[in-house]
Amino acid sequence: MPTLRLTEISTRARLAVAAAFGVVVTALVAIPVLAEISPNAEVTWGVYGLDTSTETDAIASQVWAIEQIGDTIYVGGKFLEARQNSSSSSRPQPYLAAFNASTGAFVDAFRPDLESAVYSLQASHDGSRLFVGGEFRSIDGDTEAHGLAALDPATGAVDTTWRAKATNTSGARGVVFGMDVHGDHLYLSGRFDQVGSGAGAHSTEKVGRVALADGATDTTLTTDIEGGSVWGIGVNNDASRIYLAGYHDSVDGDTAGADYSVLTNTGSLIADRSDIGGNSSRASRWYGQDVVVTDNLVFWGGSEHIVRVFAESDGSLVREHSTKTGGDYQDLEVVGDRVYGSCHCYTVHAADFDGWGHWGNLPADVLVTPIKYVAAYSATTGAYIPEFQLDMSATQAGVWAIHGAADGCLWVGGDLSRVTTIAGNDRAAGGFAKFCEGTGTDNRAPDMPPNLVQTREERTKIVLRWDKADDNLGTALYEVSRGGEVIAEVETTGSGKYWFTDSGLEEQTLYSYSVVAIDAAGNRSEPAEIEAGTTGAVAGGDTEAPTEPTALTQTRAEKTKIVLRWNASTDNLAVQDYEVSRDGVAVGLKTAGSANQYWFTDSDLEPGTTYAYEVVARDAAANRSEPAVLEVTTEADADATDTEAPTTPSDLNQTRTENAKIVIQWTRSTDNVGVTSYEVTRDGEVVGTKDAGSSTFYWFTDSGLTTATAYEYGVVAVDAAGNRSPAATLSAGTTGAATGQAPEAPTGLRTTNQTRDRIVLNWEAPTGAAGYVIERDSGDGQGFVEVGTKTSRWFTNTGLTADTAYVYRVVAVGGDGLRSAPSDALSVSTLP
Repeated sequence: MPTLRLTEISTRARLAVAAAFGVVVTALVAIPVLAEISPNAEVTWGVYGLDTSTETDAIASQVWAIEQIGDTIYVGGKFLEARQNSSSSSRPQPYLAAFNASTGAFVDAFRPDLESAVYSLQASHDGSRLFVGGEFRSIDGDTEAHGLAALDPATGAVDTTWRAKATNTSGARGVVFGMDVHGDHLYLSGRFDQVGSGAGAHSTEKVGRVALADGATDTTLTTDIEGGSVWGIGVNNDASRIYLAGYHDSVDGDTAGADYSVLTNTGSLIADRSDIGGNSSRASRWYGQDVVVTDNLVFWGGSEHIVRVFAESDGSLVREHSTKTGGDYQDLEVVGDRVYGSCHCYTVHAADFDGWGHWGNLPADVLVTPIKYVAAYSATTGAYIPEFQLDMSATQAGVWAIHGAADGCLWVGGDLSRVTTIAGNDRAAGGFAKFCEGTGTDNRAPDMPPNLVQTREERTKIVLRWDKADDNLGTALYEVSRGGEVIAEVETTGSGKYWFTDSGLEEQTLYSYSVVAIDAAGNRSEPAEIEAGTTGAVAGGDTEAPTEPTALTQTRAEKTKIVLRWNASTDNLAVQDYEVSRDGVAVGLKTAGSANQYWFTDSDLEPGTTYAYEVVARDAAANRSEPAVLEVTTEADADATDTEAPTTPSDLNQTRTENAKIVIQWTRSTDNVGVTSYEVTRDGEVVGTKDAGSSTFYWFTDSGLTTATAYEYGVVAVDAAGNRSPAATLSAGTTGAATGQAPEAPTGLRTTNQTRDRIVLNWEAPTGAAGYVIERDSGDGQGFVEVGTKTSRWFTNTGLTADTAYVYRVVAVGGDGLRSAPSDALSVSTLP
């Protein structure tokens, strides 16, 4: 896998710039690694979908390799398409795609057509070629581009002047997993026994060396490596030694060369440097996945969650580091004075200690810190750098690719699902992300403020609201204009939503508004625009508004709940009701009566978050009082030190199959504090969540699927601290097209019993019904979700909340799986 030393970063950056402007480079200038990379990500496009028919189908990682030439980032892997975000339109571009390194946007001009997956990318020294390694057997129909090829960095076209395909004489796919550009050669590793074609074909097992100039095979390197594959390859400074990490069994017949091998430059095993030992209790799982070489050290990473550091001079062990369960190391990358190591590790890291088997009894002097998929080490000493932390989530496989850019940014890729942006927003990620230091000249404008809406209209007042705009360093304020004239500036406070109230307007008048996000450097976003109007004069003679509600106070604040109370308003006739708004949006009404005090409970809030409330009294003529205002903060999560992940959800199974629907079920996970939710993915993409409660079993219904199609599902348990369990996985499929006639919709849906926490339903059976699906409105704007199935005509829904309304409907299912239209909806309330 790629290795970029300090001088190589400098060379590539300077040569790319020189080539662009016709400059001759005569000397190198070192580009130092920046002091610290921000844990939060910049916004980029992403890659989605997952080819599960590859040689690595057990590893659900979309991204396997990242490389850069000039201002273009190349991403390789098993993905199928590129999208700006998870809900935007697709750009089909399987296995290899290009993005602008500055803006993160998809590069439409780079469109190679690969037959299968990409696992490794490297750039030539002068940036004129992109070397691609993987398991593909052709690119753009060119079968000489087999396992290994050179592409034009601008268009993705195969460079037919460079040929060095990797194949197997048995006919099995030749696969290239690792590459390293060193001197005048490209070194490659994987699972192949021949490099080159025709008269230039050379037999060599799993390791090869070809010329950078034309791809000619160097026949002075020949290896004898039995079993498995070689995943990672690195070369020392004078090219006298080649280092390997892999799943192979032996080198030159010596099992000391398994997993970690040191070869001469002609391919012979150096046995006394290669036997690093393993974990005897897990010997069957001892393997290597990557190796890199610095000026004086060799870093090896692989199974049992370990990175080992050896002296390049004599092969002695210098240090070893480990992560807790769920953390095999998958990629190592030299970037200036650091080595970054990535894994599917998301719990804790132990510095200078092999924690396997010892996590319950760690010595007091071991430095243990949280880790999220990537760790940093000194390239000169091998010491762990605890200050380095990234904030991201992955679906299952973690990070399989790291790239250090010449501008100091760090790109990471795998099956990343979410990141926290520098603007503080939680945002879905498409397989990869970009992390930078976040200092220096800022010339990037914020995104357009999203979701600008009018939340309330009155006779002389308009209320607008919008969501936070992303920016690489954070938005400073929002400029609001009416009719092209600036009328207000709204400062950012860290809230996810912002609003503005425009008063003193004309009745029955339409106004044009725009909102522009501005960052601290003065960069301005594109304007979000909307037309909003006031209402007409009220009917009748009552034009007097109620008085403002008084004594608005918070009576209770919990992690996800706030209770407000206020004193009654007065009116010349009578107050009709009180409208409660949160962050500029109406969230409830309280009917006025004879009470002197009123209260409102707002639920499903975020812990440790500040909300702004308004309470307005309204009369029957639609006159509105001035608002009573109050800012309230929910309780923060009590245990910010929780680093223990929940257990893997168990017993994941498919409970029902239909033409376009799959229902899966699992048994709850356990956690030291408590599971809060379950994240469900389909083919590597998050498709839903289930809130955790006291249930023993949970289920998820996935609809709108393709008939007779197989899908891969994953379920991850998440606790309140964001710790994530390993994923439970399942292959499930829809049925073929059904025949016959669907039953009629059930009728007569009614309730036969209600208590404070239970509702019993009953209905009339239509002809042809073999069973029923009971659905309940989710209450979160997502519509009806399945809450149970029955073969009889009644259903008991338990675990409900007292004094709460629920809306149900029932769907009949025929013997051939065809479903009826839903019954009429029924609203039922539990007892207070």
